[in-house]
Amino acid sequence: MAAPMLDQCPICRARLEGGGPCRRCRAELGSARDVAERSAALAGAALLDLATGDRAAALRKLCRARALRKTPDLASILSAMAVKESEASAVAPF
Repeated sequence: MAAPMLDQCPICRARLEGGGPCRRCRAELGSARDVAERSAALAGAALLDLATGDRAAALRKLCRARALRKTPDLASILSAMAVKESEASAVAPF
């Protein structure tokens, strides 16, 4: 079974267990779950792009995923890509 895309209520931060509304604040979370799933799908597609060597497409998808939902894993991947890019541009051709 896959881990849930949304493990905390975005309103009250209660731990979520399954679907339906938040058990604490009763917020309807269907739209929030849809956004989280879309962000995860974009991140997965971006990782596939990275694996096939298409950094530009991966960066576009990661930025779109991060715009939908800011998560530490997306920040780490984007940061690593930025470091890799700056290292590549720092190498002077001879």
